[in-house]
Amino acid sequence: MRKTIVMSCMVLAAAIAVCLWSDAFIERAVGRTDRARLQAMERSEAGDTAGAAEAVARLATGWREAAPLMEMLTSHEDIHRVQEAVVSARVLLRCGDSVGFAESMALLGESLEHIRRLETVSLANIF
Repeated sequence: MRKTIVMSCMVLAAAIAVCLWSDAFIERAVGRTDRARLQAMERSEAGDTAGAAEAVARLATGWREAAPLMEMLTSHEDIHRVQEAVVSARVLLRCGDSVGFAESMALLGESLEHIRRLETVSLANIF
C-alpha cells in the first residue's frame, strides 16, 4: 500500500513538473515573439523600415526555433496561424504596405494571445 502511495505521488509530481515546464516554455516563446512584434510595430510606425525588418526577422527566427517543441504543446492550427502572420508581415513590409503590415502584426498579436490563453496552466484549463 505504501509503495502504491509513493508511486502515485511520484507520478503526480512528474505530471506537475511537466505542466510547469510546458507553461514556462510557452510563456517564454510567446512572450519573446510578442516583444519582437511590438518592437517591429514601433519601428514601422517611426518610419524605420530596416529596423522593423530586423525585428520581424528576429521574431521569425525565435518562433522557428521554438516551433518543434510548440508542436507538442499546442495545436498545429495555432502555430500555423502565427507562421502565416509572420510571412504575411515580412511580405507586406518588403512591399512598403504599412497598413497591411500593421494589420498582420495585430493578427499575430491575437494569435499569440490565443495560444497564451489556451495553454496557460489554470483551473479553467484543468476542469
